[in-house]
Order: sequence, then C-alpha cells, then structure tokens
Amino acid sequence: MLDQFEVELQAVEAADNCLRSKDLFGRFGGEEFAVLLPGVDSETVGRLAERIRVAINRLSFAPEMVGNISISLGVSTYEPGADSIWLIQAADVALYKAKTSGRNCIRIAA
Repeated sequence: MLDQFEVELQAVEAADNCLRSKDLFGRFGGEEFAVLLPGVDSETVGRLAERIRVAINRLSFAPEMVGNISISLGVSTYEPGADSIWLIQAADVALYKAKTSGRNCIRIAA
C-alpha cells in the first residue's frame, strides 16, 4: 500500500517535471511547497501554476489506497518594493483563498 510519503513524492515529481532547471522547488512546511521562478512574469506564472495543478490532478492511485489527489495554489509575483516577507504572505493569503474556494484551483495575489 502507498504511504503518504510515496504519494507526495509522485506529486513532487509531477510538479518538478513542469519546471525549468533554474527554478527552485521545495517543501515550505507541512503539506506546503514553494516554487521560485526567476525572471517569470505574472501571466507566465499563472500558466505554469495551471500546468502543475493539472499534472498533479492527473495522478491516479488505486481507490483503496488514495484515489485521486488535487492541489490548491497560491501565487505571488515580485513587485517593485516587495520583499521576501511580502511575497510569502501574499502567496499564503492567495493559497487560503484557493482552499476556501473549493480547492483544486489557483488564486493569484492581488
């Protein structure tokens, strides 16, 4: 039977396959992950987030083990004057909105 680690590993591999070699992807806490995409504008980030969401949603596990899984994404992009704290907080607020919007969706920080 698959354990949570193996399911997470497959999800991470699916997401990682959507990224470029210069992008950074890693666990941020608990079941949260962060992706840093240098030199990418907000429109491209939205498309990439959707590719990751679809890739993870397409993973299929035996129903008695896990079934299907989904992902909610909160996205923030650099704006002049923003620091790392702002970027993290903005992404966290967007993630909370995605989770409360029914999950399996993307919300981009305003």
